[in-house]
Amino acid sequence: MNEKEEFGCASSCEACHSCCSHSPEHEEMDLELEDSILTFTDEEGNDVDFQILDALTVDEKQYLVVMPCEEDDEDAGVVILEITEEDGEEVYDTVIDEKVAEKVFEEFKKANELE
Repeated sequence: MNEKEEFGCASSCEACHSCCSHSPEHEEMDLELEDSILTFTDEEGNDVDFQILDALTVDEKQYLVVMPCEEDDEDAGVVILEITEEDGEEVYDTVIDEKVAEKVFEEFKKANELE
């Protein structure tokens, strides 16, 4: 997936109930988590919206936990994105390493009391 545009950062500590460690830049954001949507363009050129569920730092790397907004896809799971910076812009890469994805998801569950 390629990043198309970002409508907000989910890292507002108020929005995620101070559940994780954020970079100072993200802590200054005051957008509500439930209003944070990312739109990506898939390989076929279709726009796909994702709800940002949380943002957290694990092993000194920043991640977003997102879920597709398509309401008709009940089996859709979460997607873990690593946040990196390229040419001064945030870039979101899907985490494909299963061990890293599991670790981030476990931190997400702990932070949101989902265990």
